[in-house]
Amino acid sequence: MDTTIIVVFLFAIAGYGIWQSRFNHSSEDYFLGGRKIPWVVAMFSIVATETLVLTFISVPGLAYTGNWFFLRLVMGYILGRVLVSIILLPAYFKTGVSSVLTNIVLVYFTEVLLNIGTARYD
Repeated sequence: MDTTIIVVFLFAIAGYGIWQSRFNHSSEDYFLGGRKIPWVVAMFSIVATETLVLTFISVPGLAYTGNWFFLRLVMGYILGRVLVSIILLPAYFKTGVSSVLTNIVLVYFTEVLLNIGTARYD
């Protein structure tokens, strides 16, 4: 029964992904939902993504041992969100990127890639 539930879940998630792919015509559609997602939905998505694995795997074990590490971690999340909104988001809006990886490539690897490209033709 457990295996059946897992297999059905995996096929359902894959099917939902295939169905949703009809609405994504670019990476901006995929990463930003076509800029049509309300901010509250985006906020809950971010919170759920970053805390799901921690709460599902580590919190029960930490709570059992009496460790309060998770509470400090959540306080760090709050501080991190504030810093991201002050430091990173303005840079994303300025460059017009739609993912973190694109921004990293633009900031750190553009010159490296240009040097590699020009070195091949020297």
